[in-house]
Amino acid sequence: MVTLDAIIHLIGTTLARYLPMVILLAPFAYLAFRWVKRRRDEIARHAKAGTIGPAFVVEGATMPLHFDLLARVGTSGGAEQALQEKVLRPSVGVRLLILVISALVLGQFFLPRFAQGMDEALAELPVSPLVVQGLVLLAVANGVIYIFSCEARYDISVLIVSRMLVFRREFLWKNLERIGDDGRYELVLIFRPGGKAKVLRYSQGIRDFKDYALKRLQENKVTDARTARS
Repeated sequence: MVTLDAIIHLIGTTLARYLPMVILLAPFAYLAFRWVKRRRDEIARHAKAGTIGPAFVVEGATMPLHFDLLARVGTSGGAEQALQEKVLRPSVGVRLLILVISALVLGQFFLPRFAQGMDEALAELPVSPLVVQGLVLLAVANGVIYIFSCEARYDISVLIVSRMLVFRREFLWKNLERIGDDGRYELVLIFRPGGKAKVLRYSQGIRDFKDYALKRLQENKVTDARTARS
């Protein structure tokens, strides 16, 4: 039978063990809470104003400056024109960047003279080096295919985003609700009632696309305001 003294002892032991940790972590938890709140407020402010803000509350590290400068090569030109559509495709710079990074990674894992000690490191792993090399090869191929297959087509009515040769989604501009920038690779366009389109930031014609997307977003805000008043 559990007695009152046993319960009090258990509570006291638990507090003695975890209370110092809670006291130590509480300031960091508070700062994290405040940061998340400010981030959410910033996103909401941009969404209300119809401007480009952060894409998500928590985002990964930004692309290193030297990679960013290389990837931007070729983004200043206009988008390709196909009938009534404009077509965004990866810039020359970002294609070159992914090829260079892929070559460096493959050199590390497949050319012993390229990276001294790699053979010994692979031999110490609990799986066969061939398995590791196969996974690396798949990852590199996935990255190259992803970048080279990125495409966004748009006209006055729709935005069509394609990925990995087989994935394709279509969005109506009239449903555009918010535009975010993840600070790394993509613009994220949020559509009602829950659609999300990701457009590669390092695309030829991306400046004109940003301007057009912002124009349509502002138009939607005006339409929504009129609807709310009526």
